[in-house]
Amino acid sequence: MKEVKIYKFKHQIINDFFLENDIIFIRKKSQDKEKYSYCNISIQDRNYTAILLNNKVNYKHFFQFLNKKTQELINSITIPNTLFVNQRIQLDTELMLSKGLEITLRNVDSKIKNAYVVSFYFELKEMIKIIGQKKFLQQYRVAYTNPDTFFMSKMMKKGIIDRNRIYDFIEIVILKNIIHIYSKEKDASVDYKDPSFKDNMLLKYIENYFSKLCMITYNPIKVKKFIAKYYIQDSQVEDRVHFFVYNFLMFYQMVTNVLLNCENDFSGKIKSYPDEIFHAKKILKLKHKSFYKCFDKIMIQEENFLNFMFILEMMNFKVINSDRKCIIDYVSILELLLVNEDKNISSQLQEKCIKIMKNYNFRVEEIKLIYDYRSKIIHGEYKNAMKKLQELSKLDKYMLSEIEIKNEIYLNQDQMIEEKVQQQLYLILMVAFKFFVFHNSYLKKLKMNK
Repeated sequence: MKEVKIYKFKHQIINDFFLENDIIFIRKKSQDKEKYSYCNISIQDRNYTAILLNNKVNYKHFFQFLNKKTQELINSITIPNTLFVNQRIQLDTELMLSKGLEITLRNVDSKIKNAYVVSFYFELKEMIKIIGQKKFLQQYRVAYTNPDTFFMSKMMKKGIIDRNRIYDFIEIVILKNIIHIYSKEKDASVDYKDPSFKDNMLLKYIENYFSKLCMITYNPIKVKKFIAKYYIQDSQVEDRVHFFVYNFLMFYQMVTNVLLNCENDFSGKIKSYPDEIFHAKKILKLKHKSFYKCFDKIMIQEENFLNFMFILEMMNFKVINSDRKCIIDYVSILELLLVNEDKNISSQLQEKCIKIMKNYNFRVEEIKLIYDYRSKIIHGEYKNAMKKLQELSKLDKYMLSEIEIKNEIYLNQDQMIEEKVQQQLYLILMVAFKFFVFHNSYLKKLKMNK
């Protein structure tokens, strides 16, 4: 047993990551040609996979092995009832989005954070060992100076960037951004133009970045019970639990103006390198922390519940629709929230949209033209609908600039105007949804006034 020695890394976060995944390393004198072998071992009634290391470790091969092993572990980590968000927020505690459904926004737990930190760290260490410290620093300075595609091409011709390892350079660009964020958030004395790449600093940069990543968790039983009141068949409810949570989150974004794009994957698996997370910036302040109180309160009323579920169906956040289809659906939702009975629909919509949009630059005539355009479309009167678009294009908000017309590639002019109409209607919906959640009584009174 004297030959057996448990190998510990210098940094606790790396040891924690492997222990969390039931792996330990044992250094053992061996004449075997195999660099690494495995066995099962029990310590204090806990079972581990022991990775046996030869006495002499080649660190270039060692980091290659660790990187590969870490990727395998990441791909095996599953967190049920979770959506991962590609945004960074510093949360002192979890943020409740719905207490009744137990939908919460929280920073990733230590297991997920450690997985991302260790994974990216080993990627960098393997890269440094392969391309060398000197060339790594050289490429970092290139990345800092100008990381665009044209510049990368020039550096490849000069031999500074190996065209066979172009992904390395992309990761160096990512590291540059992470260090820049660290200098802004943690330590202004860190010069991200010429930073330290010692192990402890690398881990500090990376840990700061990933510790602020967020995820959404929810109670599937409560969500299922909630939506079961809307759907007829159990199979429909079962299939829609995850989609409902995703759509709920998109609705929450519209109301709060907070961008929380989440991975379109409901398996609860973290991914080894979702590119989006490396473009995330820190949100300094979250507004509307009372959202869950207002939302849960209004959902008690059946009318609000039915309206909300119908809104989610109409918005269909997971599907990319044409601007024309969006316009039709958006106007229908505004009718649902603002129009009382089927009399004078157009004039009701005009008057009530202007009231809720009083702090925005909206005019009665544009609401009327949008409504008329939508009516012509749903009755198949396409030529007359295009005439309404042309009338809209004479208003400043919908007017096409010379640059837009000149740079037109895929869209004809009518489609470009439709895009502007869709964007303006989306803005009205955002405001209407805020009234629906935070000023529900006022919105109902407004709707009842013909």
